[in-house]
Amino acid sequence: MNEAPLEIRLTQTVTDEERQTLFGWGDDIFRARDIRFHCRKSDVHYLGTVDGQLVSHAGMVKAEVQVAGQPIAVGGIGGVVTVGTAQRKGYAERMLQQALAYMGETWQVEFGMLFCLPHVLPFYAGLGWQQIASPISIEQPEGRVLSPLAAMVMPCASERVWPAGLVEMDLPW
Repeated sequence: MNEAPLEIRLTQTVTDEERQTLFGWGDDIFRARDIRFHCRKSDVHYLGTVDGQLVSHAGMVKAEVQVAGQPIAVGGIGGVVTVGTAQRKGYAERMLQQALAYMGETWQVEFGMLFCLPHVLPFYAGLGWQQIASPISIEQPEGRVLSPLAAMVMPCASERVWPAGLVEMDLPW
């Protein structure tokens, strides 16, 4: 028997009930309890449902970062999650593909960019995301600091290569 397809919809907001479904199903689902990392909220969200049940999420922000002093338009991706009972079915990959297409076509940004912990680097790398090798300076309440998380990028529409050099940005996502 075939599984029902993932239906993806774009929304400006996520309700409290949707947040609980997406992020409240486990203790420290991102395994980031000890990371002190202040983020900005998503501008828009993709929500994925199967048979009317919410199973996956990807938040997006439009931003500009400086790389070696040069501006680059990026679409930031954050809060990528698939509820535990729906994992390993390709839903997160589909959400990321949809997000990259939206950001490239609608926002006309050059790259998707995300922050992640070491244990999920292989997942994103397996989808073609490239880890940024240069230091990343981010704005935090205490001032500018180097990011405690790895960052990865993916071209939205072209085969452009991420440039080398210090990455400077405001509050991350």
